[in-house]
Formats: sequence, structure tokens, C-alpha cells
Amino acid sequence: MTEVLKVLDIEDKPIDIKEMATADIDDITFSQVKSVIEKRYDFSIVEKRALYFIICEVKRMFAERNEYDYNVFSQSMRLNINIDYLKNEEMSIKELYEELSKLRRKTICIHDKKRVACSGFISYYEHVHSESYIEFGVTYFAMAFYLKLSAYFNFTAYNITAALSLRQKYSKLIYELCAQHESNDPNPNNQYSGHFSATVKEFHEMMSIDIFTSNLGHAGIRRQVIDPAQNELKELYDAGQCNLYFELDVDKKDRRADDYLLHFYVYSNKKNKIFLTQELKNQLYLIEALFEKWFEVNKRPRCREWVSNSIAYLKMHPHLIPKLNARLERMKAETPRKHYAALARHILEEDFLP
Repeated sequence: MTEVLKVLDIEDKPIDIKEMATADIDDITFSQVKSVIEKRYDFSIVEKRALYFIICEVKRMFAERNEYDYNVFSQSMRLNINIDYLKNEEMSIKELYEELSKLRRKTICIHDKKRVACSGFISYYEHVHSESYIEFGVTYFAMAFYLKLSAYFNFTAYNITAALSLRQKYSKLIYELCAQHESNDPNPNNQYSGHFSATVKEFHEMMSIDIFTSNLGHAGIRRQVIDPAQNELKELYDAGQCNLYFELDVDKKDRRADDYLLHFYVYSNKKNKIFLTQELKNQLYLIEALFEKWFEVNKRPRCREWVSNSIAYLKMHPHLIPKLNARLERMKAETPRKHYAALARHILEEDFLP
């Protein structure tokens, strides 16, 4: 049975589909979108990864340019997504097809007094067995919806690397909640930058967990949902691959487990962030070029991954760049060339990386 997502229910005026990307939509409509995405629609990890890529691509094509070519909205968009970005290591290709087929059957439905219009999140997917990517088709109707969705969630605030790196379903959901509340704390003296709260029962709803069948009280929620997500986010944050993590405080205001109040404190790398100046960018470019040369990344995939992760961490901690650059210059002056790679790795892992 095809699943239908009711997104917009506008009673006061019709909105032309081609104008939907730039049309003004009131706060009530956005509340409906928020309710649907957070509580009513259960996307799998694979479906969410595909949607992240599609939303980012649509946003890159239109929103980030601040220009809208409506001729494009009369056509379908095609894009390719690497298979490794979509599936988990233990997932077979057949299981990946099954997950993508579920996404293809899900439907966006936008309607007003004059009409009803429906489209799939994707119109098709195609995988040529010899290729490492899957091609997706997106209708002009869905493209307009993705633009509105990215605008609502302020998608540029999401760290796409983290969103794609998270392996667990609940980690992704909690990450999105944290991203929405990342900067809502006005007190500059707090270490954290954002905060949100929910009772255990409300948290069940946020995670789309049926409180009557799951039998998960506060202890179960902590053990099976919150703690794994917290550990995964903190690990990525410390590795420089995620923009935030959270700490939890439990207010046991009542003996009933579903009345416990969960306080989530969001720690963001935006707080007191040092931005990359052109000088720092130049230094980082030289460091990356040296690493690629010393570690022969074209021949060694594992070294390429290590270099990529190290550069990502330095981008998120730019105050380290001048210090590392000075250490490498001193190393080159004092050390034979054949030892550059081994010593550079030792310096970085011992004194700079978490």
C-alpha cells in the first residue's frame, strides 16, 4: 500500500506548484510540516541518507544561488549517489534495493481548495550493476517541496558528513533535534549553546516508538536509544566529523517513568568558533598537499581516509592549524625525508588529534 505524506493544507489561497519554492507559507503550515517529519513519518536510515543527498543537491542548485529557474521545474532532476554512502557495511545490495523501493512508494501530497497534487519523494531509481552509484529521478513537484523542507529545517546548519556517518536510526533523529535547537541558548556564560526538554512519553513520540508496545521506560530509553546516540555523536565530534553532541540530565519529578523530564544540552562547535581566514586556508591547503604526498594517498586508500579525517578535524579546530604548520616546518628542517610520514603521523595523533 502506498504511503501518503500530507504536507500542506492551505485554506486561504492556492499556491502554484512552480511558485511553491518562493511562495510565502505561514507558520501553521510549517508546524504541520514539523509534525509530519518528526512524528508521523518513519524513514529508515537508507531512506534518510538518500533524502539528505537529494535535499542538499536541490538546495545547491537553487537556494544557495538565490535564483530560481522555473524552466527547470518543468523537468525531472537526475542525480547519482554512491552506494557506499547509502548502505551499511552489513547490508546486502538486495536489502538496499528493498529500502529504496519503500522510499519510492512514499508519497508527498499537497492540496488546497482548488486541487490535489501528489508526487513521490523519488520518481525512480536505477542501478547498473557495473557502476558504484545509483541514479535517482526527482520530479519538479518534489524539487519544490525539498526547497521548502530545506528552508524550514535550515539545512545548511546540518553537518552533512555527520548526518551520513551516523549508523543508527535514533542517532539521526536525535541529531536532527539537536540541530534544530543548536543555538537557542542566549546565555554566553553557558558551555552549551542550545537546549530542549521532553518527558519520556514525549520522547517516545519524537522517536516514533510506540509506548504501549515497546515497554521501554526511562532505563530502557537510556540504554537502547539515548546512550548509543550520545556515544556515537561524541565520538564523531571528537574526531572532527560532527558539528555537535549533547549531554543529558534527568529530572525525576515523579515516580512514574513516563513523567521523568529529559533535558538535552547541545554542545556545538559554533560556540566561540574561530573561522577559517584566507591565511589559515592557505596553511591547511599546504598541510593537506604535504600529507597526500608523504602518505601516497593515491596508492593507499586507508591513508587517504586518515588524511581526509585529519583535515576535517583541523577545519573544525582551526586554531590548531598554525601550531601544526610550525611543527611540520621544524620537523622538515630537523628530520631526514624518509621519516617525514611516520613522524608527521606521530605528531598529529599525539599532540593534535583527540
